[in-house]
Amino acid sequence: MNNAGGAWDNAKKIIEDEPTDIKNNTGKGSERHIAGVVGDMVGDPFKDTAGPSLNPLIKVVNLVALIVAPVVVTYKELNFTTWSVILILLGILTWAVIRSKADVPELLEE
Repeated sequence: MNNAGGAWDNAKKIIEDEPTDIKNNTGKGSERHIAGVVGDMVGDPFKDTAGPSLNPLIKVVNLVALIVAPVVVTYKELNFTTWSVILILLGILTWAVIRSKADVPELLEE
């Protein structure tokens, strides 16, 4: 997303730097320039928000993988106790997600 947004922004700049010639569809005011402006409008959110926000997500996924990998290797064979703990933790996670989506009465009154 970073690269796509930057490419659209740079494409508009390159079109603006060309000499204006409506006959050859170059420069400011041409159809290429109008398309470049639209691309720039789409590209700005890509390069400014969506792209950079993916960097922390990638770091978190890598960190979780590094933490979980030794656990997976250590507990290759799952017995009844391990399955019980897994099911209890999944139940707690499910309860937390359902609870987080519940309405808050104090907020509904306002």
